[in-house]
Amino acid sequence: MKKRTINRQLYLWIITILVVLSCFNINAVTAKAETVHTVEEVAEHIVFITFKKGYSDERGNYLCASFFFPEEYFEDEYEYGVAVFPENYITKYELYGDYIARKEAEGIAIQLLLGSGGRVGNGKLCNYNILHIPERGLSKRLAYVMFVQNSDGEVAYKEPVVSSFSETSTEDLTTEELVIMAKKRQNVMNMDKSFEKLVKNSSELIDSIWIYLVIGCSSVVAVWGAYIGIRIAVAKKNEQKIDGKGMLKNLLIGTVVMFVLAVALPLLIKGLAAVI
Repeated sequence: MKKRTINRQLYLWIITILVVLSCFNINAVTAKAETVHTVEEVAEHIVFITFKKGYSDERGNYLCASFFFPEEYFEDEYEYGVAVFPENYITKYELYGDYIARKEAEGIAIQLLLGSGGRVGNGKLCNYNILHIPERGLSKRLAYVMFVQNSDGEVAYKEPVVSSFSETSTEDLTTEELVIMAKKRQNVMNMDKSFEKLVKNSSELIDSIWIYLVIGCSSVVAVWGAYIGIRIAVAKKNEQKIDGKGMLKNLLIGTVVMFVLAVALPLLIKGLAAVI
């Protein structure tokens, strides 16, 4: 009798352990895959390729924006889409920041589109279409704003790209051609980022040494002025002729040039970056 009781307890322990292990297994299977990049990082690396337009009986007049998502920055757990609205909404409604939240709060007529497309090579290609554009709307400029959203509701946006049906050229582009265009634009984006990093580092360097540059210029002016003063004093003592006015004029011009350069150098770097 005692042996049966022990066996029953043993069976109960085994069943309990199996139930616990199965719970852990379920949790392991249902757990979400960890994301590597934030929504801001993913949005930053999305590549806008081109606008396309066309007409068909099924879609009417349509305007299509194509985007490319590099594989290394694409997160399957995130939601992707495009907010589309007339360009004048940007100034009319002061649209900036969280477009979706502004739409929900103020009832602005923003259309949210899900993209069609698929994985190609080392990335994902998505097309976002506005269909059945009426004749009166063919010249209306539309803003496409790509967004990335995670399960916590955090959203990041790509900068708006704008076009109208009448402005866009009709192109019958294959998937391969779109991928080639995406690669070219990606290279341009990488160059821009490298240049921005260079400008940022240069600006930080100038900002960090600016005070020392001013101190150095002031020291040069002080030494130069002292030298001129000594020269004039010695010349008068020895009753020698010296062009004191000319020397003071050169000192004044040199001082102005040095301090103009010291003040203008940071502004020059930032201005040159903006122009380029």
